[in-house]
Amino acid sequence: MNKIAYFLLILAMIAWGETWVSAKMLGNYMSADELIFWRFFFTSVGMIIVLILFKIDVNSFLKRTMFTILLHLLLHFLLKLYLTTKLKIEKFKTYLKKSLVLII
Repeated sequence: MNKIAYFLLILAMIAWGETWVSAKMLGNYMSADELIFWRFFFTSVGMIIVLILFKIDVNSFLKRTMFTILLHLLLHFLLKLYLTTKLKIEKFKTYLKKSLVLII
């Protein structure tokens, strides 16, 4: 069982490293939104296969990960809010500097 686990870990590392190269190459042919969609689609299909192979109960899995999903959404919202506020402050600072230069 240990040899299989190590083999799967090595395979996962190779696949993970390969995604950087393929994303860079596909960036010339697809938009970022399309790349993100396909990446999450194939990851979801892969996770469903893992759930089936390891016979993990989907309901218990979703219950255990619900907190993680909610936390992710909260952190995403807070990051978006922070970046939006930061951009507005930076724009205001730039406007203020330009105004002061024009006044002086």
